[in-house]
Amino acid sequence: MNARNSLKIFLLYLGLLAAAGVAITWIGRIEFDAVSPRFVSRSIWLVIAVGLGWAVYDARVRLPEVVRANPFFWALLGLAALSVLWSAAPVVSAKHVAVLAVMFLIGVALARTVSLEAGVGVLQAAFATMVLVSALVAWYAPEIGVHPRWQAAPWKGLFGQKNWLGNTAALWGVLCMALGLSARRLSGWVLASAGIIIALLIMWKSDSVTSYFGFAAGALVLFALFAVQRNWLKAWQLAMLSGLGLLVVAGFYTELFKLFGRNETLTGRWSMWQTLWPIMLDRPLLGYGYDAYLHADGVAERLAGRWKNMLAGGGNVHNGFIRLQLDVGLVGVLLGVGMFVQLFWQLVGWIRRREIDRPRYIAAGMWTVIFLHQIAEPSMFLPISLSVVLLVYTSLISYSPSEPLSA
Repeated sequence: MNARNSLKIFLLYLGLLAAAGVAITWIGRIEFDAVSPRFVSRSIWLVIAVGLGWAVYDARVRLPEVVRANPFFWALLGLAALSVLWSAAPVVSAKHVAVLAVMFLIGVALARTVSLEAGVGVLQAAFATMVLVSALVAWYAPEIGVHPRWQAAPWKGLFGQKNWLGNTAALWGVLCMALGLSARRLSGWVLASAGIIIALLIMWKSDSVTSYFGFAAGALVLFALFAVQRNWLKAWQLAMLSGLGLLVVAGFYTELFKLFGRNETLTGRWSMWQTLWPIMLDRPLLGYGYDAYLHADGVAERLAGRWKNMLAGGGNVHNGFIRLQLDVGLVGVLLGVGMFVQLFWQLVGWIRRREIDRPRYIAAGMWTVIFLHQIAEPSMFLPISLSVVLLVYTSLISYSPSEPLSA
């Protein structure tokens, strides 16, 4: 590997850690004598953006092909950029859209400037770093790595909250499973199994119920693809089993929540969403502008008191589609729904045509985890979000220019 490729791999690795909110966040806590931590953080972001931007340019990546692989998601990026025009805080929206664009850039660079094997290797290294170092921090420095406000003392590791650690572990778990199911050697199965076991342990210690459901659903999707690929199941049989499974979940969802020590209100989230409903209705079509709703007149005051912790956490509404509604309105929600419909319709097409390979294993598992994570956390369209990077990345590695978008 020459120096240029090594630098590219390093920037991709650093970009993934930064997108997950662990690299630059921790650098920002270091006190420097000559410069401020904010200056250092912004400098790192600039290096990532310029370096990977040059890599994408040098690889002669064609923008139409990139957009065509996930048109709804790119339309969301465009809508977020346009929202500066009607934003409650135009400067905030403009800055955060620029950071969001870097997330898209990292995803494109990971998919198009290195080989599939190298990209997967970078992903594995980044996930292993985040999960394993988080475990070490929680074990040896609980004052930093354990959530202080919960009686169960869940781990949060390098992350700001436990659900982010749990979701990262779930994504790593389905990545390991996808690699294991598509492995051709026994060593691949062994390494994948080790990763899955570690990911499950971290999910358990983080006490993130959403990550359990996301990983379980992702695993079921991957095993379904494996069964179809091996001709153990026909597409219509899989459809019937999926329908039966959804009926069982719908019939016993209350018992499932109780099994994990939760209730149907999703730990009080329903009450929060009810409070947000009239705020969403004030600007229903185009929202308050990207990442700007807390800056609108009267919004923070209406959320103060009972939801002061949400305000302290930067306005985490704990739902991806509600966050879209607040940021870019009903138009944005329809684009977000359209994106997942398109992605899963592509998945149905792969099953029908039995066109299943390693990139599509990875894509199917991650799409499932990310989609289910939106029920409890708004990860799919935040300015700094690993989910954004992975949606762009998996859309590109699993997409074929000859593949129809509507199967």
